Amino acid sequence: TNFSLTVLNPKLWTVTNPELYELTIRVLSRGIMIDDLTTDLGFREISVGKYNGKPVLALNGNVFLVKGVDYVEDYYTTRQSLSVWRMEKDINLIKTLGANLVRIKYGIPSPYFLKLCNKHGLFVMIELPVYDAPNSLIGSDEIKVRMKNITEKIINAFSNDPSVFAWGLCEGVEEHSQEVHNFENYIMPILRKYSNNPIYKVPLLSSDEIDAKNYDFIICRQIGNVDKIDKIKNNLVLLKNQLKNKPVIFNFGAAIQSDNHNGYSDPYSIEAQAYYLYNMFY
Repeated sequence: TNFSLTVLNPKLWTVTNPELYELTIRVLSRGIMIDDLTTDLGFREISVGKYNGKPVLALNGNVFLVKGVDYVEDYYTTRQSLSVWRMEKDINLIKTLGANLVRIKYGIPSPYFLKLCNKHGLFVMIELPVYDAPNSLIGSDEIKVRMKNITEKIINAFSNDPSVFAWGLCEGVEEHSQEVHNFENYIMPILRKYSNNPIYKVPLLSSDEIDAKNYDFIICRQIGNVDKIDKIKNNLVLLKNQLKNKPVIFNFGAAIQSDNHNGYSDPYSIEAQAYYLYNMFY
């Protein structure tokens, strides 16, 4: 059954004012309700355009500056089984930090985590688990079918959440390879057909040439490499010259455990990340 509803002058969802509407659908048979579904909805538009001649990401027609963090649903004590309390605390910490977006890595987020992001005004990037995959793997039929199944599941689960900002297709794969092109041509039409959210990929900042033709924006990865800021700036200039019509997000830092204060010798401590940033900028 297809039906449509009209909402006149809706209040738009933003990260500063996450206005939500509640939609309830009931199925009745001879006047008796046999099923119902209630979900939150938010009205917002994410687009790619230009401002003063430069490519930008826009939210509801206004330039949107991404200030995000990578987020891994994995803790030392509970692994990927996060409690409601833990997710709520993480959302509050991320908002307090001043971030307006989280990029989910290495897994599919909890639906409750998305519900919290809808409520508190925090964008989410969700990506397929394709990280630094060799051509022999990414070109296999088994991986393509598995990623197709995951793509369909995440669209079905999260495409109506206003907090979902974009879909990530792959990270760290070889540029201009036929296997990667075949993978993109296999998965990308599914995302385009069932969702209006932008699509991105994550190449290495040191890549000689990036193939971004079919993507809406690019995230450049500097994670784990301690380079001086001058070298990073030079790489970014070369990259921007390649991607003149694409918005570019710079991803840098070191993965940490938010409650880890074991000192510099522990690579997942907050102190280790501080030392990483100190070496980068000074």
